[in-house]
Amino acid sequence: MVAVTVAQLPLVIGEREHNLSLAAEAVLAAPRGIVVLPELLNSGYCFRDTEESRALAEPLDGPSVRALTELAARTGSTLVASLAILEPAAGPGVASQSEPARPPERVVNVAVVVEAEGIVGRYTKVHLWAREPEHFVAGTDLPALVPSQFGRLGLMVCYDLEFPEFTRMAALAGADLIVAPVNWPLEPRPEGSRAREQIVVEAAARQNRVAFAVCDRTGAERLGEGVGSDWVGGSIIVGQDGFPLTPTAYGRPALLSAEVDLEASRDKALGPFNDVVRDRRPEVYGF
Repeated sequence: MVAVTVAQLPLVIGEREHNLSLAAEAVLAAPRGIVVLPELLNSGYCFRDTEESRALAEPLDGPSVRALTELAARTGSTLVASLAILEPAAGPGVASQSEPARPPERVVNVAVVVEAEGIVGRYTKVHLWAREPEHFVAGTDLPALVPSQFGRLGLMVCYDLEFPEFTRMAALAGADLIVAPVNWPLEPRPEGSRAREQIVVEAAARQNRVAFAVCDRTGAERLGEGVGSDWVGGSIIVGQDGFPLTPTAYGRPALLSAEVDLEASRDKALGPFNDVVRDRRPEVYGF
């Protein structure tokens, strides 16, 4: 059994030191194990323009990863977060009469797995939501499978979870736990209904017989400015059977932990007769 924690934090746009301080408090309070932090931990989410998103991004070896590495070394935990990262662009770019040359750096949304020695795995978000293409270049790689000290982590970010191909790929690759930093925008839902994003995660856990740890955030950003959002606050840990192992904490900061049997994700049986991997018929599906 491994202690898994999701730290739902009230991040502030443009306040990296504040956000890292919140993360440090959460990691120090969590049991030693796997701690998942929200999406875009260093920058916040609701950028006014591309100049701001670029200004708030940092190199992969910048202060946020250094701070997370120090926390991992201090606590012995494995930390997961998503960061706005400024990285070299591929190729020099070509100028034309209508288009300037591509800048030498690009901004990407990168999920990292950090342990005492530093980054042990990374993944660039592939599926970009809403206005994210204005600020980020999409990744092109499959979900990362990261061999952490506690088990094999399938790493993705937020909107990636809505694509069953991605969660299935992570499960087939051998993930013991799929981890995802997210920022789930709050949208209307029927009175008394649970967040549909949580239902998607629970269904994916059941379909793939793999545990999930998904960390959302809280704290409204720039409401009334045309670019703002409030957040679901739907952080959740789900067992291989699809049932949640943590309570809901909608709209408030929370530190949610559960003991998770990661090795159970390697057993894909549904009772004595069926198996969610063995029973697949890819020759029938046609894709």
